[in-house]
Amino acid sequence: MTLPRTKLVGVICVAVGLTLYGTWVGCLSTRTERPVDVPISMAIGHVRTPEFKINLNAPFTINVEVQKTIPFETLNCLLGTTMGRTSTDLPECPDKSSVVKASWVLTSNGQTVAQGSSDDYRSGAWMNDAISRELGHFQSQSGRIYVLDVNVLADGSALTPGKLQK
Repeated sequence: MTLPRTKLVGVICVAVGLTLYGTWVGCLSTRTERPVDVPISMAIGHVRTPEFKINLNAPFTINVEVQKTIPFETLNCLLGTTMGRTSTDLPECPDKSSVVKASWVLTSNGQTVAQGSSDDYRSGAWMNDAISRELGHFQSQSGRIYVLDVNVLADGSALTPGKLQK
């Protein structure tokens, strides 16, 4: 029994669509979107991540993410996630300046790939359960192994009630 031409074209189109969708989903599932997600202390000191590998050429952001268990306005002030140059630029933050002060160095095979400071970046992201503060960004190269070193330069223990996530 043969299918009429229009039904055959329809079956082929559905099969091609499902194949393309399956390939796309499979490809996305192999991508490293968050190569390092480790809890850290914001006490003054040094943090070194384990080695991590990224399997695509893409820009990545280095963030500190804190759960919203501290009042929203206070957490924004403590993280320094403001549009101004300093957290005191907001009327809500005159006595709650940012406690996030850190420098970082990203290396691969012992060579510095990127470096920066929290003073260079003030942006953040607001999610349902957390707020993050950008420390910097870098461009990855597929297949490279990286290590991130972060030096916390100021006491960020005020963020501890926020269950620091990254």
